[in-house]
Amino acid sequence: MIPLRRARVVCATSCAALALVVAASPPASPSTTASPTTAARAGDAAQTPRGTLLPRAVTLITGDRILVDGDGGLASVVPAEGRADIGFRVEESGEHLYAIPADAERLIAQDKLDLRLFDLRALLDAGYDDTRRAGLPLILGGNTSTSFSASRLGAQPVPEGTVVKKRLPAVQGAAVEVSKKSANELWETLTRPSGSAAAGEQRSAASGIQGIWLDAKVKATLDRSVPQIGAPSAWAAGHTGKGVEVAVLDTGVDSTHPDLAGKIVEARNFTANADAVDHHGHGTHVASTITGSGAASDGKYKGVAPDVGLLIGKVLSDQGEGTSSGILAGMQWAVDQGAKVVNMSLGGADSPGTDPLEAAVNRLSSQHGTLFVIAAGNDGAKGDGLVGSPGSADTALTVGAVDDSDTLATFSSTGPRTGDNAVKPDITAPGVHIAAARADGTALCENACVQPGDGPVDDHHTAASGTSMATPHVAGAAALLASAHPDWSGQRLKRALMASARPGAGQGAFQQGAGRVDVAAALDERVTTEPASVSFGLAVYPHTDDAPVGKTLTYHNGGDEDVVLDLNASTTDRSGRPVNEGTFTVSPEQVTVPAGGTAAVKVVSDTRVGSVNGQLSGTVTASTGSTVVARTPLGVVREDEAYDLTLRHIGADGNLPVTANTSDTLLDVNTGRQYTVFPKADGTSVVHAPLGTYYLKSSISTRRPDGSYQRAVLYRPELVIDKETTLTLDARVAEPLKVTLPDPEATTAYGSLAVRRVIADGQRSWTTYWPGAFDRISFAQIGDGPSVGTLQAMIGGVWASPEADTGGTPPQYHLAYSLPTKPYAGLSRDLDSDDLARVDSTLGASIGSKAAYINSVPYAPDGMTSAGVAILNTAALPRVQVDYVNTDDAVSWGFSVTHTSTFGQIEAMYYSPEQRYRPGRTYRTSYGVGVFGPGLGSSDGRGSFVTGGWGLFRTGDTLRMSLPAFNDGFDHPGVTIGTARTTLVADGTTLVDAPYVPSFRVGVPAGDVGYTLSTELRQTGIHDVSTRIASTWTFRSATVADDTRRIQLLNVRYRPRLAADSSTTAGRPVRVPVAVEGARGGVRSLTVDVSYDMGKTWQRAHVRKDRALLLRPPADAESVSLRAKAVDRKGNTAEQTIIRAFGITPNDD
Repeated sequence: MIPLRRARVVCATSCAALALVVAASPPASPSTTASPTTAARAGDAAQTPRGTLLPRAVTLITGDRILVDGDGGLASVVPAEGRADIGFRVEESGEHLYAIPADAERLIAQDKLDLRLFDLRALLDAGYDDTRRAGLPLILGGNTSTSFSASRLGAQPVPEGTVVKKRLPAVQGAAVEVSKKSANELWETLTRPSGSAAAGEQRSAASGIQGIWLDAKVKATLDRSVPQIGAPSAWAAGHTGKGVEVAVLDTGVDSTHPDLAGKIVEARNFTANADAVDHHGHGTHVASTITGSGAASDGKYKGVAPDVGLLIGKVLSDQGEGTSSGILAGMQWAVDQGAKVVNMSLGGADSPGTDPLEAAVNRLSSQHGTLFVIAAGNDGAKGDGLVGSPGSADTALTVGAVDDSDTLATFSSTGPRTGDNAVKPDITAPGVHIAAARADGTALCENACVQPGDGPVDDHHTAASGTSMATPHVAGAAALLASAHPDWSGQRLKRALMASARPGAGQGAFQQGAGRVDVAAALDERVTTEPASVSFGLAVYPHTDDAPVGKTLTYHNGGDEDVVLDLNASTTDRSGRPVNEGTFTVSPEQVTVPAGGTAAVKVVSDTRVGSVNGQLSGTVTASTGSTVVARTPLGVVREDEAYDLTLRHIGADGNLPVTANTSDTLLDVNTGRQYTVFPKADGTSVVHAPLGTYYLKSSISTRRPDGSYQRAVLYRPELVIDKETTLTLDARVAEPLKVTLPDPEATTAYGSLAVRRVIADGQRSWTTYWPGAFDRISFAQIGDGPSVGTLQAMIGGVWASPEADTGGTPPQYHLAYSLPTKPYAGLSRDLDSDDLARVDSTLGASIGSKAAYINSVPYAPDGMTSAGVAILNTAALPRVQVDYVNTDDAVSWGFSVTHTSTFGQIEAMYYSPEQRYRPGRTYRTSYGVGVFGPGLGSSDGRGSFVTGGWGLFRTGDTLRMSLPAFNDGFDHPGVTIGTARTTLVADGTTLVDAPYVPSFRVGVPAGDVGYTLSTELRQTGIHDVSTRIASTWTFRSATVADDTRRIQLLNVRYRPRLAADSSTTAGRPVRVPVAVEGARGGVRSLTVDVSYDMGKTWQRAHVRKDRALLLRPPADAESVSLRAKAVDRKGNTAEQTIIRAFGITPNDD
């Protein structure tokens, strides 16, 4: 494996961590949007609110199984066999949610283990959850002596359940896939305990294993633009790319497009799709930008290098996604076929260290002399430092995007590079509204447009924007240069293109690299520099004692005459404004470069100069007379005021802690920037942090006599760093949670400590989970409460009794306590039965052999909560579950019940409202007992655990709908496996037509309009009742100005008294109360029909004055189906059909 190019850093603005808490918040607004005449897309269902999606299981590489709820939040942790004693750290960072086992921490910190393997939401987004994929795809990296084969992973045999899919020479590794049932065995094979084999011990990589990565999904990221970069001048000089082959690694190609006729040398498919044909549109657009003939436009949309031959590697699927292993295989194939240039308009997030794609770019560039031209990414609007991988590789020619006036596109990702603050991107090119070939049957803009105005131009062309569009301009320019200089290496091509680029006004090197590509100038370029850009990294504060840093810059003269160069170095800020004159200097200031030879000069960065901090860009300009012949971009980041914080750790026994299991987290409460560090062998950690106010959390591990670990969590709400500071963190000040329960035999199953720090840009929280007794964890707040923002903390856990109560399974004790906001240590509670509330829950099921478990979530009055931890109980249903909850500290509780198949697949889930319980009382409810159907609840403004959070709302001319379609008969919002279809029609125009239950946001016509909303849910094999639920609502709605208003829908619910299997007994009359929800002005009419033959025939049922049905099913009836129509006094209607609303069981009397 190629060595790491940069040391791991402990801070990045993108790594701010938040621990997940399962909160009772209003349903999130789904992302589905549509104009009044455009149907909402089904794919937007991925962001539907909690309760409209089932939780999904994600198996980690360690074999531990994490359940993620419909909100993308953590529901529960299921340790793999033999791992019950290993705790977890749960963190949230923006869109990411991490669940990191304690024994993986150090490998991640060492860049040996890919953090993405623990990113639950990313794994779900990639389709790597247990429902959709039985195996976990990985890439393993080795070294020059590591051998991978069908039977060996380096020095280790391939464990059962693991398959080596392909060797990957580009990273000296292999792609493997492990059955999730065998993931723990592979983890034990690839890693070894760092010390003893005690539970929770940190692990190191096994012999020959240098890296363990997720085989991650990677996504795809001309009439004016081609002349803009000088291509017509190159053509006029006879340089058209003839004889040069360029590989396009993308979504394939439409080889039938007129602009690409005769251009395809070879095509190879590296995806799971059937062929290399482009059914997406991205690859064809890119390919024609490089070499399109313009035949379909009379030459108007001609590519940059019209005589280039194309090697098409389909590495991205028809959905625009690919795997790292597929892309690696495509890269290897491209160089093996002799590609001089490889275009990669794709990428993903970069991270410190070198990932497999970056390593492959560097290795293949060196071995084959190939130039990899790679998109910088489209994250510019999110901030600096987001150039993607593999464009972040050293040898890549990384491309940003400009518009037709050479202004940097707002979406174009900018530097500095993550980890070492190097200059990236390297160059820019036109990437805004680029018109190029349109693959047959695609419009591309449906998938890849990022700017208004993009879209189909004509039948053969479409316009799109992105660094994906800029990249092939540079690849084409490189091909033109390669045709003029067949002997040049890829890195020499890169140097020439960068030296001749045109810098744009108002941009620094970290935004544009060398500037916009100018192929005409590159063809005339004789003087280049090595390296093509010079990066000085980070200059650490204070700057008065900074040592000037010098680097060698070598000039190459490719001409046949000596050249005398006048050299000048300039310094600018991020926007190109001159600052800190003298920061960059070059000596000597004049140099003679012999014909065909080289001359070296010294470039110095002296950050003692000036007062402006931040990104400082520079340029070394080489001139002959008044003519600029070469430019070299420079970059340094001059750090703002910052100081070292030294943390000394003492274990609970007064000695050094187990440093492998000890870590510190420092959070800037004003910027949200976070630092995570691990102590050295002497027990000290050093954090270099900017001047500011911080929150500090430390987790200190001590080995106990029995070999297990004692963990102390210390947190300091506020720490001002305004000078060099040393702080001692002593685990002995922490105390455990001591609880005495009514059942002395009850033992701790799991515990959690959650801390939430509210700061300037929102809130950050951390949750630590640990298994086993509470005496294994202690905690304390050190220091006073915060003066900036607020602090909240909660500790809790689940205890289980060894013996079952009557008619059920062993009782569980759920306890949670808010912690003080002043210095304290530990907590003690002595509880008896009168201190607790008892909750008896009947867990119903309409088909035998089902299992379920119940999960609790506590809520403090201040809004603090802690993610619940479930004790998975595979006892068959129906059954009674007894839970005890504490009621002090004004804590309230929410519950959820998850139904699983006998194989562990999640099949249904029901939520209960957050509720305050009174001590000494018993509460009873049922989950999963019919009649099932849509539920709207009341408008009480509460969150997603409360039925009032659901319904139909209008803001302006936008409708938002969130409706759980499978509520049980006790009004618990529910979801289940099944097929669904939802439509919304306004005056005959379909606005929504989607394969999911109602959960959407859609633009609607202005004014007062009539609407019809229909939804149907079908499911069999999961429940034996309510197998088909079809509902249609009609209503009117007008524009709502400056407010959000609930649109009241009618809804019919049935509430018969049913057994736990949702049935009643044959031969007895059945009273069925009927409730009509949401009637505006009262109910005008209500009719109900009943069927005893699964809806084949219907008969009218009499609705009594008490709004109840009294049914007398025939002796041979096996079920009751119900059909209703309700009309309110405003004319709104609801029609509903429920097939097998409940069952009828034989009377054994």
